[in-house]
Amino acid sequence: MIGHVDINSAYVSFERIVNPRLENRPCVVLSNNDGMVVASSKEAKAIGLDLGKPWFELRPHAKRLDLTALSSNYELYQDCSNRVMDVLSRFTPDLSIYSIDEAFFEVSPRIAKDPEAMAPSAETSRTPSAGSSASRSASASHRHAHWRS
Repeated sequence: MIGHVDINSAYVSFERIVNPRLENRPCVVLSNNDGMVVASSKEAKAIGLDLGKPWFELRPHAKRLDLTALSSNYELYQDCSNRVMDVLSRFTPDLSIYSIDEAFFEVSPRIAKDPEAMAPSAETSRTPSAGSSASRSASASHRHAHWRS
């Protein structure tokens, strides 16, 4: 049996790990040059802020929408992705990483019989520590946020 992992709104999800104040708020991550939306939270999608929207069109409405827009932080995203893939690799030797937020893997008979065996433990679900590269790169990202309410 083949399993598939796809992290929902990965860049926003990774930003929320290091900045919990972003939870339950409309949030978007912008492209390298802050030209367009490359990731949207479910709250942003609910108000029509999907991928590809140009930032210059959204910026005038950001305050009214209580929208947080962040510059991309690829160091953070890669660090978080590596952590996720590391956890997945503990359960299978046959992990095929497809992208920064997606992977396929062989499901062992043990996991097939007991899917709860893949639930994260307290150790694997910790947020990055203050000294981790994820934490340091997140701090840099938040200095470059376009809009904070």
